[in-house]
Amino acid sequence: NIHFNTIDGKDGYVRKLVLGAEMNYTSRNVIVPDPTLNENEVDISYQTMLELYKYRIIYYLMQTEDVTLTEAYNIWSQGFRFDEKIYQIMEYIVNNEKCYLVINRNPTINFYSLLLMKIRNIIRDPEVYVLSVPLSILPGLNADQQRSGAIAI
Repeated sequence: NIHFNTIDGKDGYVRKLVLGAEMNYTSRNVIVPDPTLNENEVDISYQTMLELYKYRIIYYLMQTEDVTLTEAYNIWSQGFRFDEKIYQIMEYIVNNEKCYLVINRNPTINFYSLLLMKIRNIIRDPEVYVLSVPLSILPGLNADQQRSGAIAI
């Protein structure tokens, strides 16, 4: 017998422990329109960049601070409070590497629900949890400043 109450709704096992679990390279954000962005650009929050580019940040911490992987991970894990050193590494990554993310607006039912976007800037304030997007993509996402997912690639 299958007990449907264990898989039903937001409190079910599947939703809570599988679909709602933390995953590397993903982040949920409130989207906000920004008319200064080009059609293929986004600005992401400090916290989002911290998660999406976790291993690149740790790599650069190892290089710039001359520390072990464990030490770099510990520095990174304290970065949620805002760390100027980490922010400078983030800016370096955005300015010197090809930094993209995928926006996935659930349900993924049409072509515009999944978009590849270039990261233009990191929002410095660690208390801001938004993804700034160009106005032109909002209709395709059927967006009214709802939550969307971002995935680093």
